[in-house]
Amino acid sequence: MVYPDNFEQKCGFDRIRKMVAEACTTPLALPLVNNIAFSDRFETVNQQLDETEQMRNLLTDESNYPSTDLLDVLAELSRLRTPGTFVEPETLPDLGHNLSLIANAIAYFNETRAKKYPLLATQAASTEVSPELVFSLNQIIDEKGLIRDTASPELGRIRKDIRKKEASVRGKLESTLAEARKAGLTPENSEPTLRNGRLVIPVLSNFKRKIRGFVHDESATGQTAYIEPEAVFETNNQIRELETEEVREIIRILTRFADQLRPNLDNIAHAMQILASLDFIKAKARVALKLGASKPVVVNRPYIDWLDAVHPLLYLTLAAQSKPVEPLNLKLDSNDRILIISGPNAGGKSVCLKTVGLLQYMLQCGLPVPIRPTSEAGIFGKILLDIGDEQSLDNDLSTYSSHLMAMKHFVEEADQNTLFLSDEMGTGTEPRLGGAIAEAIIERLSERQSIGLITTHYASLKLLEKRVNGVVNGAMLFDARKMQPLFRLQTGRPGSSFTYEIARKIGFPADLIDAATQKSGYDQLSFEEQLLQLDLEKQELDKKRKQIEVADGLLSETLQKYSRLHHEIETARGEILKKAKTEALDILAGANKLIENTVSEIKSVKAEKKQTLVIRKKLTQKIDQLKTAPEASPSPLPPISESLKPKPVPTDNRPLEVGDFVKMGTQEAVGQLVSLKGNDATVMFDQVKLQTDPRKLKRVDPKTIKKTPPKSPSNGQQADLERTLSEFKLTLDVRGKSGEEAVQMVLRFIDEATLLHIREIRILHGKGNGILRTLVRDYLRTRGEVRSWRDDNPDQAGAGVTLVTLK
Repeated sequence: MVYPDNFEQKCGFDRIRKMVAEACTTPLALPLVNNIAFSDRFETVNQQLDETEQMRNLLTDESNYPSTDLLDVLAELSRLRTPGTFVEPETLPDLGHNLSLIANAIAYFNETRAKKYPLLATQAASTEVSPELVFSLNQIIDEKGLIRDTASPELGRIRKDIRKKEASVRGKLESTLAEARKAGLTPENSEPTLRNGRLVIPVLSNFKRKIRGFVHDESATGQTAYIEPEAVFETNNQIRELETEEVREIIRILTRFADQLRPNLDNIAHAMQILASLDFIKAKARVALKLGASKPVVVNRPYIDWLDAVHPLLYLTLAAQSKPVEPLNLKLDSNDRILIISGPNAGGKSVCLKTVGLLQYMLQCGLPVPIRPTSEAGIFGKILLDIGDEQSLDNDLSTYSSHLMAMKHFVEEADQNTLFLSDEMGTGTEPRLGGAIAEAIIERLSERQSIGLITTHYASLKLLEKRVNGVVNGAMLFDARKMQPLFRLQTGRPGSSFTYEIARKIGFPADLIDAATQKSGYDQLSFEEQLLQLDLEKQELDKKRKQIEVADGLLSETLQKYSRLHHEIETARGEILKKAKTEALDILAGANKLIENTVSEIKSVKAEKKQTLVIRKKLTQKIDQLKTAPEASPSPLPPISESLKPKPVPTDNRPLEVGDFVKMGTQEAVGQLVSLKGNDATVMFDQVKLQTDPRKLKRVDPKTIKKTPPKSPSNGQQADLERTLSEFKLTLDVRGKSGEEAVQMVLRFIDEATLLHIREIRILHGKGNGILRTLVRDYLRTRGEVRSWRDDNPDQAGAGVTLVTLK
């Protein structure tokens, strides 16, 4: 249930309903738009969202979805249920149009599309129209919707006779008119014309007695009379009789077609209702695309964990002005159930409240909502809203009485499945007493385990966070330097109303502000000043933190460059010393040979043997010393201050859980784990879902993720990835290709398989002389993504196919 009765007008859903109605192409879908209603059944909501999400994907990926602009012929079909009735001729083109649309819809959802869009295909498959009906109807009417001459042999004969006699009449009229012109009895440039369905000639009224015949009409001035000459009178009567026969024959043909149509009336009516339903779903999908909406992760419990939520109507308004909208991040669960939002006037508190109410209502009406697809949205049994002024002279309700009546309804109806939304709870009466009543109501709603949002300026309500279980504060941020709201919600602390600051900005008299400051009392002023100081300090800390992060990144990058350069220099130095050592050894080897020759000469002249041995020994020692000299090792890096060294990142060895942020393999992209079943994990990267082995995933600390602006729902990368996945085949055929072409094809094939995380692929190269097989396997050796390869099984392709296993 929802409260109050005008809930849709208060939250803006009536405008969303109007947008859906305007997106419909057939009037038969409008009753479905009018019947959009809040549902608390998880299965119903989930199916409606799935249908719309599939249609949204279809409109994004496909360009030839058939038209669903049905024409309303249900009343005519209902009339035909009576035996003996016939189809009105003017209805035949509309009926033919509808039958054609039904046939197109059935044919559109072929086997491939049925797998991609199963819910839509199931609806289309439930329709059935006899092909004989379409054939029979095409035999009766032509492309312009007129009854064909060939609809029956008798009709063809009758129309042939009519045309023959009309030609005879026209010839006689032309002859009579020519004689009348010569005699000056007719106006200039006169031609035969029709009056009362009969061909006549115009004659000047003064001479109408000159021509024998029947006067059918006169001109407005009375100067011209229109006469049917006596010579064609009988023939015109025969034409009239033939026209009557023509009508009777057409009725007979249409009666026979109605008899053929009557057993199929239920099927046709059902098929038209199905197409109207598809048109309704298409209208919801078109609105979703316009709003940037999609289906979040729906859970069957009261729960809100929204990321980048925006008010759809505010989004359209600001988009028309080329302005961005500040997204809302909100989480309410069984622990943090009641969010009390405070902050300045015109700071976005009420917009935040309306955003939550409208999006939750849209969701439970089966409409996609403009939030990040990885967000989680629960199902509530009741939504209670109190916003705006409901004072009424008729019901003797003041502002405070109307708010109090709403709060009375909240307390009576609220339970653990309730979402309540209250704007400025407790206002309209003496602030201290109104605040006390608001505190009591919040305590009661907390006891009921209800989930809700409350906006307030009361300091007493801001202090409930520590006293009432489940209550948490939230603040709409305000730029205290520029004195303007930021329209950004921050949970965990209360916000300041900035009463005096805003008054000073608009030029309110300073003496009045000083007087109000004294009257408000030191405690209240101190509380507001503390909130302001905390806000300023936090903004300053955030600024410093960002500066430190940038500086730390630059320093880390510089240290990496320095380390890499030092390593390259030391490596080059070692290579130079090694080369110098080799050259020295070569020189010494040459010197050794020279010495040997010298010794030989010494021996030949009989020099003293002892002296020769001493010289040789010294030379050998020098050579050995050079050979055993250690290679130069790289000099150590200069010591780095401990404060500059990168801090080790603590490892988290907990098992993966749904909701964790993860990376896949060596990729830098961060996604969110949305499903984990055994050895199959589903990860959402932006708006793309990929399935992989959980062992390839690595948990990422959410604090280290760099936020990027939300992407348009019409995402090109997602479309490319889904198109690659749908077109990918596990076997690549390179037979008949040149060596270079085959290698290029294998290169792209492995890249696509790696992108899609496919573990095993097949390359069909044939046996032949084994040249392609050798080239392919030589290339596989160069790819780091390849774990192994082998021939296919002998009972299949054997050596003609290489089975490749990827890492």
